Amino acid sequence: MKARSVRSQRQVTCCCSPQLVLRTFHRQALLLQVLAIAVLLPSFRALAAKGMALDWNLLGFSGVQTSSDAAKPCPLIQQSTVPASFVYGGQPAADLMATWKRTDHPAVETERSRIYDITWQEPGGGLLATWHVEVFSDRPAVEFRWIFKNPGSQATKPLSEVFALDLRAPEMTRGRLVHSSGGLTGPFTGEPSAFLVSESRLASPLTLSARLGRSSNKDLPFFVLHDDTSQSGIYVGVGWSGQWQADFRPDAPQSTTLRVTAGMPGMNLALPAGVTIRSPSILLGVYHGDPESGSNALRRILYDHYVALLGDRKPLPPVSWNHWFTFHNDVSDPMLRQQMDAAAGLGLEYFCIDAGWFDGGFRAGVGNWTLDRAKFPHGLRSISDYAAAKGMKLGLWFEIGRAEPGTRLAREHPEWLAGTQVKMAIPEARQWILDMMSHFIDEGHVQWIRYDYNFHPLERWDRLDSPETRGLSQIQDILGEYELLDRLRQKYPELLIESCASGGRRIDLETIRRAHTFWKSDESSNLIAARSQETGGNRFLPGVLLNTNLPAACTPTRFELHSLFAGPLGFATDWPRLDAAAKDRVRHEIAVYKKIRHLLDKDYYALLPQTIELSQWVAWEFVDPVAGEAVVIALRPAESPREAADLQLRALNETKTYQVDRMDGSPTRAVSGRELQAGLHLSLAPGTSEVLHLTSP
Repeated sequence: MKARSVRSQRQVTCCCSPQLVLRTFHRQALLLQVLAIAVLLPSFRALAAKGMALDWNLLGFSGVQTSSDAAKPCPLIQQSTVPASFVYGGQPAADLMATWKRTDHPAVETERSRIYDITWQEPGGGLLATWHVEVFSDRPAVEFRWIFKNPGSQATKPLSEVFALDLRAPEMTRGRLVHSSGGLTGPFTGEPSAFLVSESRLASPLTLSARLGRSSNKDLPFFVLHDDTSQSGIYVGVGWSGQWQADFRPDAPQSTTLRVTAGMPGMNLALPAGVTIRSPSILLGVYHGDPESGSNALRRILYDHYVALLGDRKPLPPVSWNHWFTFHNDVSDPMLRQQMDAAAGLGLEYFCIDAGWFDGGFRAGVGNWTLDRAKFPHGLRSISDYAAAKGMKLGLWFEIGRAEPGTRLAREHPEWLAGTQVKMAIPEARQWILDMMSHFIDEGHVQWIRYDYNFHPLERWDRLDSPETRGLSQIQDILGEYELLDRLRQKYPELLIESCASGGRRIDLETIRRAHTFWKSDESSNLIAARSQETGGNRFLPGVLLNTNLPAACTPTRFELHSLFAGPLGFATDWPRLDAAAKDRVRHEIAVYKKIRHLLDKDYYALLPQTIELSQWVAWEFVDPVAGEAVVIALRPAESPREAADLQLRALNETKTYQVDRMDGSPTRAVSGRELQAGLHLSLAPGTSEVLHLTSP
């Protein structure tokens, strides 16, 4: 291999191998993004002074700038009308609303934002269409949605083509769209890779969507749209836990104006009398810089404003154990006690009982929701108390959206079911479910639940609707489920909710609002896939949301443990099988992980390309530019012939000095930010890894 020439080189010798070599490469320094506080709307009345007119500057986007550029508008937000639309009775809303009665509602102040509603009403007391918008006060971002209400005694004309987002951007058909697949299982089981990041040019039409009614069961409903000319763009998140679709296409043939629409496809809904519905929610924010600046702005707002509070605080990535992928239905009180005895003192925070604790087991018993007393003769509180004595909190699995034939729920309330699917629109069904969950949470002092969703709901939703009410069943079921989860969180504010849907097939803005972490993929037995998932998933999501488990087949080595350091640290380990040396290794690495895990929700950079190749290194950087702290995690698989990697670190302060800690007890080294950012040359032996913690005063 030919040596690469560099202008200067300094070698920093560590007390033990591998060595760190810091190189200064000839390249332009990276600009740090600085977000100015968004200007609040002085009056919402200007939003619709005429029909659906909109001045984007009033939404607080004018304050975005970089450290070297004066404030300048982003070309993606120059549209002069509300960035949403619908068709009513075959006519576009823009043609109707100029003649509909408009009501501007008083602004509502919150600690983080100002909320506005503007309502248009069909003449004669008909349909009420409200555009609801929340303007964030600490960054240039808004969230908005449509709300429709029929106050009359007859069904309305049909609503169709309801676009929660309808944006036109001139000269953007040459723009770049950065997007990702959802939490799938990957090529190891015949599906596309999970969280595979793609970049698409938009000269031709492109569609992102959910599949079969689960929101990330094809594409992740988050994306970054970048304009190379202005070095700026927007990030978008879609909040809908069913079927959604986003389309990117020229506004007209031969046009260079890009039209971006997003919503729930297939709606043709004559709204019944007295019914209120809403569209998906849209998060839209503006950034300046490269596409990764947009990704990090998205990660920050998701963590700061959407990831659910755990009590009165934002959750840290948890350390947990789950029995399912090792023991499946073979779970019992004696087995769990044996596992807890062997895991005590290692640093685990949650010990989670997955499916199989109820009569009938998984799958046939889903819907019984009665404790299997043969497996748990002393009830759940006994095993919960045992876990607490070992320093751990108990977790429990639920899947409340379906009931298998012959189970208790199916026998007692067949009217609540569509096939095996629970009709979450029925208030009595939701109350029964909440009471059932509360019983077990209270009895077992449960402090973590896995909230699973192992079915495709779209086909049954569609069968329930008539041609005149297409979309209603989906909307009412999803809104009912949101109400149930909101009540559950209100009742148990310290309950950690892990959302799951046969892996990470239901990750969207609204589920993030109601969860603390997600099971990211059912492909958890392969660490190659796990590393790729964390490389891609962190591009759009805070690290706390990307949970998985270390497979039971792992020894585990430092390399295997570090392979999961970019998300919550979970285990499926059969603890009694580990010898003392392995337990000491796990104990040490859990302690290391807890020292750096807070950084997983800060800015993120993949230092090497995403890969599922055994021969390729993997490296991640998580950095808090404000606090002057970062962590670099690098892994060389045993199969890789590459002895070293040159890593270009990002978002460090060139004028500061950083203490570089290898987290192994060896002395730290003082290195300037300029040297670190110029280039980090890292040598590793096959099958080894390195965790470097960087801090500055």
